[in-house]
Amino acid sequence: MQTMHDAARGSATSVQSGSEFFSKLLPEALKDLMSLEHPTSYPSNMILFSEKEVTQGAFVVLEGEVKLSINSSDGRRLILRIAKKGEILGLDSVISGEPSEMTAETLYPCRIAVISRQNFLGFMVRHPEAARSAWHARSCAPLHCLHQRPKNSLASCSTSAAMARRLQPASASASA
Repeated sequence: MQTMHDAARGSATSVQSGSEFFSKLLPEALKDLMSLEHPTSYPSNMILFSEKEVTQGAFVVLEGEVKLSINSSDGRRLILRIAKKGEILGLDSVISGEPSEMTAETLYPCRIAVISRQNFLGFMVRHPEAARSAWHARSCAPLHCLHQRPKNSLASCSTSAAMARRLQPASASASA
């Protein structure tokens, strides 16, 4: 069975954003993260999460491809890009707790490792380097380059203050 570690290695010629996230983790952190994954097989055309809905967790593509798209103002579906093996999806919504800015849909039968939001936030509390890496991946998300976030969003705060605010409830429940 393929794990996130296997998917993160990907091909030597193409470094995916998810692979970057995993490559910055210490071995103990990667082992901890892998213990939280729930690999699941999905058929073609399965919606993993939808635009304007809060994602229930982070999704790591183990096998297959996932289409990331948005609805245009005139109702057309615009494809942002295709996520491939090793990429982690849904980080923006997982970290912010706000609705996703895009829809993720499998193109072919896929294996996806799902990590619940609560578990992922707890993981970031236990592994600060993962929080920094997730914040970096989130700030480089495609839609952050297309429009400004509202003034009260995380983007207007310092990284450490924003992460502290977002992780505080997770650390309280993790220690309980």
